[in-house]
Amino acid sequence: SGPIASACKGTCDCCGQNGHTKKDCSKKDELCPFFHARELQTSAEILFLPYNYLLDPKARRALNIDLRRDVLIFDEAHNMESICAEAASFDLTATDIAMCITEVDRCTAIKESGIELTTTEGCDSGDLLILKKILMDFEAAVDAVPLRGSPPAETKPGTFIYELFDAAGVTRENATELMAFTSTAISVLAEAQGSGIQANPSLKKFLDALMRYYFNRLLQFWFDIIISFPTPHHFLF
Repeated sequence: SGPIASACKGTCDCCGQNGHTKKDCSKKDELCPFFHARELQTSAEILFLPYNYLLDPKARRALNIDLRRDVLIFDEAHNMESICAEAASFDLTATDIAMCITEVDRCTAIKESGIELTTTEGCDSGDLLILKKILMDFEAAVDAVPLRGSPPAETKPGTFIYELFDAAGVTRENATELMAFTSTAISVLAEAQGSGIQANPSLKKFLDALMRYYFNRLLQFWFDIIISFPTPHHFLF
């Protein structure tokens, strides 16, 4: 089973035989059903898939699903509200940001070491310096928010996320470029896994935060930002 599959037992689009599905043809031709379906989705008129793939922007981009001019039908969507909230939420800890800064330093060290990696060619030292400064300024902006109560916390409207990013020098004008070279840094870390780099870098969480709030403009109107310290230097959005 894959994210996109044919539920039809009529005439197969691939071979024209009755009672076949695309999965049957994939097995016959020794193809991966998942990637076979991914190729066929571009010409399909109907797609069947779990609705969490539709609601999560990252999943849609990964599967190349474009909802424009489409009709969506949700069946048995009892937990849609919680899935929407999960898809639109993220959390970052001070440890995550500190790890992001460490990972940028690692990328710089890899770049300067002369290690031959395919991804280092697109990794610019100047971009890494900019990314490091943005991370440090972002951390400082969050730390500067006054907290109240016990445990200390503060809730802000969704638009406050832009104030935090603005304080770090991130705007809608440069966010796309920032996401591009953050993604490049992640690729460098991924290729250098054999050198002791963790497989799932914290930079992915920072990139996810950027993508959620700069590709989902409506979120600012109905989401809250919660900054809290249940553990030392922890904040949640």
